[in-house]
Amino acid sequence: MFPIRLLALAALTEAHFVLQVPTSLGFSDVLEGTAPCGSFDISSRAGESSWPLAGAPFQLITTHPQSDWQIRAALLNDTANFQPLVPVVSQQGTGTFCLPAVPGIAAWEGQDAVLQAIQHSADGELYQCAAIKFVPGSAAAGPQSCKNSTNVSASFKPGSTASSPGNSSTTTSHKSAAEKSWADPASGPLMLAAPLLTWLAVLY
Repeated sequence: MFPIRLLALAALTEAHFVLQVPTSLGFSDVLEGTAPCGSFDISSRAGESSWPLAGAPFQLITTHPQSDWQIRAALLNDTANFQPLVPVVSQQGTGTFCLPAVPGIAAWEGQDAVLQAIQHSADGELYQCAAIKFVPGSAAAGPQSCKNSTNVSASFKPGSTASSPGNSSTTTSHKSAAEKSWADPASGPLMLAAPLLTWLAVLY
C-alpha cells in the first residue's frame, strides 16, 4: 500500500481535491461535482473510520488556490440532513490542508454516520464523503502529514452556517461544539473554547 501522500499525488494532475483522512468513499475527478458524494454510494461503509467525539483529523490535498469548505456529517439512517461539524472554512493556497481534531456530535455517540466535504471553488461545488462512526474518547492522533503546506492558510468565516448545496440538506437546530465556542461575530473578536485552540493554531 502506498503512503497517503503518494496516492493523492498520483491523482493530482486532474484532481480538484482529494480527501485523504478519513478514508474517502471514492474519488472521480470527472464526477466530483455530483452531490452528495462525488457520484459514490452514500450508504457504503467501505473504509469506515471511528470518529471520537473529542475530535478526529480531517486532511485533504487541493489544487484550487482559493476555496470555502463545509465539513458536515449525517446519520446513516438520515442522510438527507447534514449537520455542520465546524463553521465554513476559507482556504487560500494549493497543497495539503489539515484540521487535526474536528469534533464529533455527542448526541450521535455509537451511531454510523457519513462525513461530507464540500469544496466551493471557482469551478463550482465539489464533493467527497467518508464512512464514520462516532465513538467516545479523547481526540484521535492525526498522521504526521497533518499539517498545512507552507503556502496554505485558512480561517473560519465568522457567523457562517452550512448551506444546502446539491441534493443534500441541512437542519439548523443543531450546533456543533465548534460553533458553540464562537462568540457572536457582532460583539467583536471571536473567542474559542480551550479544546479548539490547539488545532485551530494550524489554521494560522
